[in-house]
Amino acid sequence: MPLLRPRVLRPEPAKDGRKSVSAENADTYISAITKWIPVEVIGAYQFILGMVPINRTGFRFWGTIAFVPLTALWIAFATTDKPTNPKQIAWRQVILAACAFVAWVAGTQSDLVHGVISTWEAWMGSVVLGLSALFLPLGDRILQLLGLPQNPVT
Repeated sequence: MPLLRPRVLRPEPAKDGRKSVSAENADTYISAITKWIPVEVIGAYQFILGMVPINRTGFRFWGTIAFVPLTALWIAFATTDKPTNPKQIAWRQVILAACAFVAWVAGTQSDLVHGVISTWEAWMGSVVLGLSALFLPLGDRILQLLGLPQNPVT
């Protein structure tokens, strides 16, 4: 089965039977960030929440919370051709995509975030989006150092 979503390729030595990715074959940071952003999930989120009245903040909030694990599940499924094998899952991409979704919500849904954090202002979302572009690659490196795999078992 072909992948439904591209898998991020970061430099990594072959370890535990995993596919080796050299620096010249790895995604650039910009390419990796675009693969971490779960655009399919964002599209579904926008469609569903677009049908919910704006004054139904409780439903909108819990709907947003529900999309965080849905993002992780979608990325786990869509980036592997063997989703039943946990060794094939791009675990770092799963975690970073969920973080990217949260950053996107904070950056674009200021009314929703303001409902949870009363001191939240719209400009803060821009700061979150800007910082996420820096912290997603840093998070990838930290997760790699912690031993979380990204590349599939060969």
